[in-house]
Amino acid sequence: MRPVDGTPTTPEEGLPSGDSPGDPPATGSEGGVSGRSRTRRKIRIGTWLPLLGGLTLLWPLASASTGAPSSTGPIGVLVAGVLVAVAIFLAVRHARRVMAEGHELQPMRPAAPVRTRSGAVGARRSKPTEGQTTSYERGLAPLPVVVPQVSHLPERRGFSAYVLLPSAVAPPPVGGMPTSSAPPPAKSGFGWRIAVIYAVIAVPLLGLSPYFLARLSALFSGQAPPSQSPPAVPYFFAYYDRLVQALGTAIYWPQPWPGPPYFLQPPNALLHTAADYIFTMYLVLMLSFLFASGVFWKGRYTMAQRGKALATVGGYVVAALFTEVFFYAIRPDLFFSSIALVGRAFIGGLFFSFLLFVVLMAPPVVTVRARFARSRADIGVFFLSAAAALTLAFLLLYSVYELLGVGRSETLLSLGGPVGSPLEPIGLLLLMPVTALTFWALIGRALYSYELRLRPVPSLWKYHPSVSVLIPAYNEQGAIGATIRSADRAAAHYPGAVEIIVGNDGSTDGTSAAAWKVVNHLRHAQGKVVDLPHGGKASALNGALRVAEGEIVLRLDADTRLSPDYGFAEMVPHFADSEVGGVQGLILPLQREGWTRKMRMLEIVWNHLFLRRAFYGTRTAQVVDGAFCSFRRSDIMAAGGWVAWNGEDTEITQRLQRSGFRFRYETRAVAYEDVPANYRQLKKQRVRWTRGGYFAHHRHYPAMLSDTPEFGGLAFLLWLAIFVRGGMRHLVYIYALMLTLLLGLQTIYHLILVVALLLLPRGLAMAYYLARLNAWSYLPWILTWPITSAVKQFISMEGFGSILPGSMPEFSE
Repeated sequence: MRPVDGTPTTPEEGLPSGDSPGDPPATGSEGGVSGRSRTRRKIRIGTWLPLLGGLTLLWPLASASTGAPSSTGPIGVLVAGVLVAVAIFLAVRHARRVMAEGHELQPMRPAAPVRTRSGAVGARRSKPTEGQTTSYERGLAPLPVVVPQVSHLPERRGFSAYVLLPSAVAPPPVGGMPTSSAPPPAKSGFGWRIAVIYAVIAVPLLGLSPYFLARLSALFSGQAPPSQSPPAVPYFFAYYDRLVQALGTAIYWPQPWPGPPYFLQPPNALLHTAADYIFTMYLVLMLSFLFASGVFWKGRYTMAQRGKALATVGGYVVAALFTEVFFYAIRPDLFFSSIALVGRAFIGGLFFSFLLFVVLMAPPVVTVRARFARSRADIGVFFLSAAAALTLAFLLLYSVYELLGVGRSETLLSLGGPVGSPLEPIGLLLLMPVTALTFWALIGRALYSYELRLRPVPSLWKYHPSVSVLIPAYNEQGAIGATIRSADRAAAHYPGAVEIIVGNDGSTDGTSAAAWKVVNHLRHAQGKVVDLPHGGKASALNGALRVAEGEIVLRLDADTRLSPDYGFAEMVPHFADSEVGGVQGLILPLQREGWTRKMRMLEIVWNHLFLRRAFYGTRTAQVVDGAFCSFRRSDIMAAGGWVAWNGEDTEITQRLQRSGFRFRYETRAVAYEDVPANYRQLKKQRVRWTRGGYFAHHRHYPAMLSDTPEFGGLAFLLWLAIFVRGGMRHLVYIYALMLTLLLGLQTIYHLILVVALLLLPRGLAMAYYLARLNAWSYLPWILTWPITSAVKQFISMEGFGSILPGSMPEFSE
């Protein structure tokens, strides 16, 4: 694909000939008055006509569900459809207004005078030996997990003290940022506050049931506890069901309410309880988050924020009620009703995401100009692959549950289980998302492989531009030497010129001297050390970028080691394609001892080796990991450099993706990263990651409504879906615990079987790649995935608590 201005490209430069980094393209931009006017007209037409056209289909659909002629369809359905159309139109118009207020990114300034130290120049360049293969097989090469001995790595993980950033790398304004020069640091314990408040609110709502009260009475009176069959639903659920019935009666007027009565008998009572609990658990979660944040009484929130927070909670209540009316009216069987629970849970997670965007600090949105012509086919491919994945997941689960009888109540009853087991609704609620994600990843990987065949990668010996290795370092005296030496050894396997630039981020130890000592004895590369005031990782990266001379910049963390056998060379030829904006290398844990290292290895084989190429194949890249990745220097300069907050790697990925760039994953370029050794260090790392992901996706969510939604908009939709799925999974665990404690059901025992089924699709993918990596000792740790994922979800809540208005958005070290 050519750039939007139609100029030819050259493989050597990888950019339109004659373009400067700051020149905007002739067409395809998101900015401009005339473009906004045309877009607003498109939004009005594109929003109203499909919605109003869909309302004409709701009438016969609703009439068919009631058995009445289409000419006497429910009037309330038409009114509700109009209200939904108005709400969506207002939301889209508000988002467009926010986009219009966002600022445009500016190219990076020319290099400022910096103090550098140049090391010795090594002229030796290795050539392929006789018989050495240079073919580009796309498979994963077998890699030993055992790595050479390295020098001591100091465990430095955490937030730095607040220091004013240099003006050249100052971050964009962040909403809610205090005006004082030294804002208070973020406090921990936010996740525990939410957990306590959640229990205080949820236990009375779910525990006030006839069964539970009878159980308490028997406990204090010394009598035998009541039988657990039939179970009695909590009183709160009964009142909620009456409200659903009243709304359904009003909406279906003048037709009778086709849904079930609010009181149901077993075995459907448990399914009904599951639907009620989904509403309850999300409502309680939102209220817990608001109370823990202090939205209603702390002065750091504006009246607009409080109003939007209340409107979000109220909007969820209304949306949940309408959803219940619709699903109860169609009267499906148990399997289809259980699948419908996924839709109910997704709506709850969606509104909770909105609540985060309302309450938390967030950077302003930006306008990013598209550098390439539109690729509308990518939108269709994304939604078709999603529809195919959902269909395949539905057929697989239908075969397992309906045809094989796994999870059915009668099957469990024949095995001695209780009547009305909740296994099927719980299992489908958990299994449908992860099974669909697995199928979607398989489809995405096939698309990625097809892209590589369509746009083949040239040989390294035909395309090897100069490379600058950027290493940001802050107080890494004990580790920086080994990192530089690993980069120098990797340069021996690259036929082009290589320079290594250490960005010293105002270290207070001997990092600069240690780096200079090693740089002065490089054998295969040139070297520089750039000393900067302490301003965070982005400051060090931008400072090193200003003095870099290579066409390709390789980013390498100071605690990461390049593989002596694989190095970085195979990443570079991907940039011969002008549309490739970034390449991710394979990152493996440097250490093997400890549960945090085992958890990280499982994350890598699932997220990196299995999912990452599917993301890149469907233009939904979430991040090109900053520990080991590469870009064109001119692209980063044109984009304005890295932003000086947490998650600068996620943000630059989204920014380049909105410009129209594609991304690649190279498994034959390998590095080993330092992994936190304990929970305290892991928490500090993941809090930064949570903040960074939230910052980056909030900044770029308007890509969905831009003139080129395939550039970044699809990535935000996927991030939102994955974010919602993660929270839903862990709330279901709480649901199972509540049913066991409050209603006396054996749900926990059934949940073990569900988790075993849940581990199958993910476990098979993990086991495959662990076997390819010869990492057999990690296989038993696959069983710990539900526990470690719950730990990471809890840490995410801690991360949200660190970016409330008035907190300090610390830059990453």
